[in-house]
Amino acid sequence: MSELKLPAWARVIDGNPKLAVTIEVDTDAAYNAWLRELGVLTSDGADLLGLDQYWIETAYQCIKMDVQAALELSPLSPVLMGRAAQINFVRAPQWELKKYKVGRGTLAATKGREARAHYSRVRGRVPFSG
Repeated sequence: MSELKLPAWARVIDGNPKLAVTIEVDTDAAYNAWLRELGVLTSDGADLLGLDQYWIETAYQCIKMDVQAALELSPLSPVLMGRAAQINFVRAPQWELKKYKVGRGTLAATKGREARAHYSRVRGRVPFSG
């Protein structure tokens, strides 16, 4: 079991061991980081692949998996605590789905499990997968 090491864009805002841990995500920083890692945006923010709802949803799922991956190996693991962590996203209207074209849509990213495949490509595995 190791110390909790969250991504730079996330922090614990409530770590009471008797309750579920609450993680706050800097939404803008997290989306920018993940869209770059996915190859959708360049380091200076230029759009390479046509940013749409598919990529916004994929990044959102990857952000959540990054938090889950950090938690799974820590003393605040939901498995050890018996409760799922709560992830709070700081409001960032620029990343709202409705502001983007549908593209391939959100279902391919979630129900089609493509976000998990993208996460695994970038990080090597998905959280809680063994």
